Amino acid sequence: MRLLRNTFLLFFAITSCGLRAQSEQCGAHQILASQYSPEEIKTLHQKNTENLKNWQLENQNFIKNRSVVTLPVVVHVVWHEEEENISDDQIYSQIDILNKDFRAMNCQVPTVEDPFKSLVADMEVEFCLAQIAPDGSPTTGITRTRSPIPFFDCNSDFLYKEDLGGADAWDTDRYINIWVAKLGPVVGGSTLGCGTFTYSRDSARQGITINYWAFGNVGPVIKPNHLGRTATHEMGHFFNLQHVFSNGNEPEPCADDPDGIPDTPTQNRTYAQRCPNETQFSCGTQDMYMNYMNYTADGCMAMFTKGQKAVVWATLNVLRPELLQSNVCIATPQTDDFEYTIAPNPASDFFTLKKGATTTHRSGTLRILDTSGKVVFELWDARVNSPISIQDLQSGFYFVEFSCGNLRSISKLVKI
Repeated sequence: MRLLRNTFLLFFAITSCGLRAQSEQCGAHQILASQYSPEEIKTLHQKNTENLKNWQLENQNFIKNRSVVTLPVVVHVVWHEEEENISDDQIYSQIDILNKDFRAMNCQVPTVEDPFKSLVADMEVEFCLAQIAPDGSPTTGITRTRSPIPFFDCNSDFLYKEDLGGADAWDTDRYINIWVAKLGPVVGGSTLGCGTFTYSRDSARQGITINYWAFGNVGPVIKPNHLGRTATHEMGHFFNLQHVFSNGNEPEPCADDPDGIPDTPTQNRTYAQRCPNETQFSCGTQDMYMNYMNYTADGCMAMFTKGQKAVVWATLNVLRPELLQSNVCIATPQTDDFEYTIAPNPASDFFTLKKGATTTHRSGTLRILDTSGKVVFELWDARVNSPISIQDLQSGFYFVEFSCGNLRSISKLVKI
């Protein structure tokens, strides 16, 4: 009877946490709210911002003229159902996305609207899976834990404690810990992810947590959170970046500057789960809806700013300096020949895009042109190994163009 009672209480606790998470796109601030009062959060944020700004003022040349650093990551996959035990390929795809996003090398950078193009920042930060475990043994940088718990919440200990069914963090000074699990009870209404600010009270949770279906761009990912931008957003919080949209406090929803960064204009809209199809304005200025610290759909997130870069580097040097000295990961340079083929070819109903052995891009813009150069089909979010229907095309010869930024691959297609 006692075992049954404890099991019930455990399930009730988990369920309650999960229900609180419904409809929350980002749970980073909810973590703080569970630890501090609103007044304490405001004081901590102001003190933290002041310390980072002082370092930025003293080290402006360092921020502008520096070399790229590679930071070690460990991914803890905590799963209950088989689908949640995501593949290594899904994990690799997310690391690749983080690197491209933080280096301003992703496919969406060219879509940044003109007033903001000069603000796009190469953060000069890359990530790699750790190769050395805390005890000095070799590692893949991936841990896997089968859990009796059906879903988790960012505010719950169950995900972050091995003896409660989750996975313990590795040394949070030397590793960036990423937990991947099912968050919340309903796929359509659960938390996408959360990241810990440096002033989060619980050091054992320092890192980011991502819902398994919003991690990377292969496997069981779900639109519009299928391109790995949730992890980019939460990694921003890990480096003390705030949301770029205001809290919407009435009667002056534009009165507050949510992130204190001059080159991110204040806006009072989150653009949650959508991509605007035209220029947007709020708070008297044009909205930078394509910034990673928005709630925009993955397909139109495209940039960090130079001001955000300064905050990230100040955080690394002032508040997370051990990461810069960590030697648990040796980055292997990747070559990307951007080589693609299509199969089957000739094709009658559909074809799929196949990447070369050294190609890392898994998504981009696909266009089909007829022999006169006219575009007869376009898909801005084409993905490797996903079927492309050509049933509406007439028989004949076509050119298939696949591109990402300035990279381009062209193949000839025969429609039969």
